Formats: sequence, C-alpha cells, structure tokens
Amino acid sequence: MPDTTDSQLTRQLERNSMRKFALVTGATSGIGWAFAERLAADGYDLVIVGRRRERMEAFAGSHPDVKVRAVAADLSTGVGVDAVAGICAAEPLTMLVNNASGPAPHSQLPRRVVYAGTLAFLVAMSQTLSAELEGTGVTVQVVCPGVVATEFHQRQGMDLSMVPRMTAGDVVTASLRGLELGETVCAPGVEDASLLDAIFQADLAAFGAQSPQLATRYRAT
Repeated sequence: MPDTTDSQLTRQLERNSMRKFALVTGATSGIGWAFAERLAADGYDLVIVGRRRERMEAFAGSHPDVKVRAVAADLSTGVGVDAVAGICAAEPLTMLVNNASGPAPHSQLPRRVVYAGTLAFLVAMSQTLSAELEGTGVTVQVVCPGVVATEFHQRQGMDLSMVPRMTAGDVVTASLRGLELGETVCAPGVEDASLLDAIFQADLAAFGAQSPQLATRYRAT
C-alpha cells in the first residue's frame, strides 16, 4: 500500500514549487503599492510590508483571489529589519521587492549625503551581486527611476505638481520588462540604454587604468 503521507507531501511540494510568491516592502503607497498591485494581478501571493496597517488591510481585502499577508514593520528600526529578514529566510519567495529607501529629513535638503551615497552603493552592490550569482537562478536588479508621482515628496512638504513625473505603474512596467531583458540596472526613463553602458564601461576603464606609478599631473614640476 502506498504511503499517502508521502504522496500528499510530494503534491504539496510540487504546488509550492509552482507558486509565485513575492514580498514587497514599502507597499502602502507609491512604487511599492504599484508593485503589489501588478504582482497580484499576475497571480502572485504576497507578503506586503509597511507602516500603515489600515492600507495593507484594505489592499488584502481588495485582492481576494491571491493570498496576502500584511506585516506592519518600520524598516528604519532594527526590529523591523529583523522581522522582514526572518520572513525572507523562512518563506519560499520567488521575488523580493526591496522598496524601503527612506528620505532624509526635509531640513537636510539638498544635502542628502547618506541618501545619495546609499543609492550609489545599491547600484554597485547590485551589479556585483548579480555577477556573483550568475548561473544560480537568482536574478538581481536595481531600479533607478527619475521623479515619480507618489506621496514621497508630499510627505516632505514639497510641491512638485508642476514637474513632469513618471507614474509608479510605469516604473513597475519597466522593472518587470527589464528583468525579461536581463537588465541589472533598470532606468525607466532613459531611452538610450547605451548611455548607461557608457557610464559603467568608463568606470571599469578608469579602474583598470590604475598604475603603480604616480600620474604625471601629480609630479612636481
């Protein structure tokens, strides 16, 4: 007689292997919300993370066809980061949308050193991580949008209503299409992708041109 327990477990594992399951941070507004909407429409079960539980509960209630787990967490705190990291370690995620780079206080504008430095770091880290994970089945992408029409600026007291802005939905469209195209760095509003390649090639050329000899311009005349 076959072991029904083993058969049930096998079927469950097969179902899990076909399951599309994403975790989206910053999911209560803007780009995070747009990602959650698009992924739900594409049949993903979701873990949505944010600080406004009422918005996450409203999202879950409006998407009965997929499983939605709401996690209230402030990712500016160690407790919030640990909570999300624990979910990522324990759950069979097929996609992680890390959308929690917070703004600097308005009083610091335009001197946003940590914010700007973090964004530059994320580009370099994503490129290097993508190379390290090549062949593993894990794909890494960093999205570099321009000015996007979200609540981001409103919460800082900035009125950008007269500034042309991309929609959050278009950012998501670019990101998902960029994954299909194999782009590690996705810049949704840059028409000529060769401009990005030129930047990265120039960086590599400058690094490769390093010499143990002091450059002529630094030698005493």
